[in-house]
Amino acid sequence: MNKLQSILLLISTLIFFILFSCSENVLDPVNPSAKIIEELSTVQTKVQFGLDRIYNYKLAVESSYLPSDSLKVKAFFTNGGIRIDMDLYDDGISDSLYRNDLVASNNIWSGGINSNDFPEEGDWELNIEVFILDSTLISDHIFTNILVNSNTAPQINSITGIVEADTLESGFDTRNLTISITDPDNDAIGYNDNQTLKLEIRNRDNIPKDYVFQREDPLSNLMIQLDSTLACSLATNNNYDLTFIATDYYGEVDSLSFGSIRIENTAPIIINVEYPDSINTTESGIFWVYAQINDSQGHLSYQDIDSVKIKINSEFHELLDDGIFIGSGDEEENDGIYTKGFSYDVGNSGSFGIEILASDNAGNISSPVYGNITLYSVKNNINIGNDNVQEHNYSNPFNTK
Repeated sequence: MNKLQSILLLISTLIFFILFSCSENVLDPVNPSAKIIEELSTVQTKVQFGLDRIYNYKLAVESSYLPSDSLKVKAFFTNGGIRIDMDLYDDGISDSLYRNDLVASNNIWSGGINSNDFPEEGDWELNIEVFILDSTLISDHIFTNILVNSNTAPQINSITGIVEADTLESGFDTRNLTISITDPDNDAIGYNDNQTLKLEIRNRDNIPKDYVFQREDPLSNLMIQLDSTLACSLATNNNYDLTFIATDYYGEVDSLSFGSIRIENTAPIIINVEYPDSINTTESGIFWVYAQINDSQGHLSYQDIDSVKIKINSEFHELLDDGIFIGSGDEEENDGIYTKGFSYDVGNSGSFGIEILASDNAGNISSPVYGNITLYSVKNNINIGNDNVQEHNYSNPFNTK
């Protein structure tokens, strides 16, 4: 091969690699590398027609393109031949109106539309188009069933089962409430503007006590039940307000309140306690303390019970109803029996007074239960404890050495 041929071959090779490298950056519209992720997007599907109200949207884009490719997302609503554009931003700027982006350049594109921008009611579509280099379309997506519709607020006509200045005694029997709600937007075979019903207990010193119920049948009364756990965390008071709020799909509401409601919350009661009164410490072991608790507002830890504690040598230890035997010694979760396991060493001795107290989430404290536990070391006597101490992790609170 002469010198000229070698030069021509080198030039051909360089041209091949240049063309090949360029081909790697050529956009392939058949296989776009960007798409809308619906589960990460926020799309308002109910827009109330004829109001001066802004609805905000967030569109999540998954893309492999680089910032230098200048990715741009555009959005517009369509209904037949009508088109309404909605500007989208990914700049981290928020004006609390149309421009409400939170983080810049994270491919979460945000924008807003005023319901007054829709010239007519109907079932609209939200069209999303993803471009790079400002003009090359690489992906599109359509969200259907964007309902733009006139709306009438729901109306609570009546509530039976509770009255103004009512009294809900501690441990009261279940109340069956019937809530009559009408909404002209509901019909039997077509559009269903179901409501949620929220019950707020007010005048409660900022303790969150709200309940939410769903109206399943848009043409029937809503039936709910209130039981004595309603009083969990609430101190006895004559001045609670029970406010019922019906909210429809568009966020319009109606409410009805009952004032001067007395809600009672009494202290828990320790109805049974089990523990060994004497323990032979010739060998190391474990013993358990059990306390069965009753509370008219709910005797479980996720209801009205705040804590159950045993006091030994001026030190408090918590009894638990968690079902974690290795951790607390409790065998069954949420059975109302609170347990604490204690381990002891060989030769521990002494007599110790104990005091058991239960308190609820309203600050009520039970009457105490007192007792004594004696540790002694005598050979050839029956050990009342459990000698499988190596399988557990309980503390020794007695400090007998």
